[in-house]
Amino acid sequence: MMVIAILVFSLIGKPSFAVMFASRIILVPVIAALSYEFTRFSAGHCHNPIVHFLIKPGLALQSLTTRPPDIKQIEVAITALKKTVEMDNPDYIPQKACPECEAAT
Repeated sequence: MMVIAILVFSLIGKPSFAVMFASRIILVPVIAALSYEFTRFSAGHCHNPIVHFLIKPGLALQSLTTRPPDIKQIEVAITALKKTVEMDNPDYIPQKACPECEAAT
């Protein structure tokens, strides 16, 4: 999305502050739409070398900012899900989720 924003705003040039501020607000939906369409296109053409080159920076950033959950996070998620199911259905009898999660408690 950042690359698309840079490309779009580079076409505007260096206007006054008021025009720059208004253009930022007005062009946000345009940039979001272009980014969405590029994401959809790249999902179907990820084996193309050019598309792969263009999506590589985003994938690198994603690998830096995401990681698999640890056992405590999984335990909290399972507990929250069980509580939600119990609240929706009072007759629900919870089952053991996984041996690793039960052993960690």
